[in-house]
Amino acid sequence: FGHLYRSASEQSRVGGDFYDVIQMRNGWIGILIGDVSGHGVEAARVATLARDTIQAFAHQSKHPRLVLAETNRVLVDRRIKGFVTAFLCFLDPLTGGMVYSSAGHPPPLLVEGGSVRQLEPGGSPLGSFAVSRYTDRDAVIAKDSILLLYTDGVTEARRGNELYGESRLEAALLEEREGEISDLPARLLARVTDFSGGLLQDDVAMLAVCYTGERKGSVAQDVSLGVRGVVVKAVVDRFEDDKAVLVLGGGEDILIIRRSELPPGVCEGQCLQVEIRDGALMELEIHEE
Repeated sequence: FGHLYRSASEQSRVGGDFYDVIQMRNGWIGILIGDVSGHGVEAARVATLARDTIQAFAHQSKHPRLVLAETNRVLVDRRIKGFVTAFLCFLDPLTGGMVYSSAGHPPPLLVEGGSVRQLEPGGSPLGSFAVSRYTDRDAVIAKDSILLLYTDGVTEARRGNELYGESRLEAALLEEREGEISDLPARLLARVTDFSGGLLQDDVAMLAVCYTGERKGSVAQDVSLGVRGVVVKAVVDRFEDDKAVLVLGGGEDILIIRRSELPPGVCEGQCLQVEIRDGALMELEIHEE
């Protein structure tokens, strides 16, 4: 992951852009970005409300469209000033499968190989209409692909009457894709500010994700650093399709692995010993008690 927020040069130092990475209990990862209309303390307050609401509902639904619809209802009920655009996707780190939905937000860019394309736009901004419908769309991210989420402060940066625009952003993303993902947003922002003479008329937020492909062994999805590199007891909490959810130690950490990597005949409620070894890859050894 790489992320960046920069407040507008010509407005209040407090703004309404936000982003988040949400660890979900089924092992998927929620990826969120949003933009509140306006600036200042009120925009920041609405941004916090929108982000926290989306995060709460994301733990209750597998469908981004339903999360956005519930968030819209909350924001309408709260009679917020202005509106909120948002993009939310749920990514399966084991397969690269992704389901996403948009609420009037600029479509993210997906880099695969030497090409870049936009994901599908759609939906009305949150907080605008009491009844709004959102659509889930599916995609699969190939190994080494990059997904860039951004707010419109990037493409609407100006040099005189000329906008930076989507075409320049796509070209810059292709040229910068080989560097470290952690500082990709900073490299892209440097290109934007070079174009605009160092001035930003709106806040800027970017969130970049590089999908490195399916790892060898199992993938520890929600394991704190404190339990890595040790042998811990685990209980098989449940099975979800081809995955198994294990609860570790005292129950504060969970582990999502492929079901096929469990010993034969393991069932829900069974106790195991799990050895987690830190390294270039997260590999696990599972032993029956």
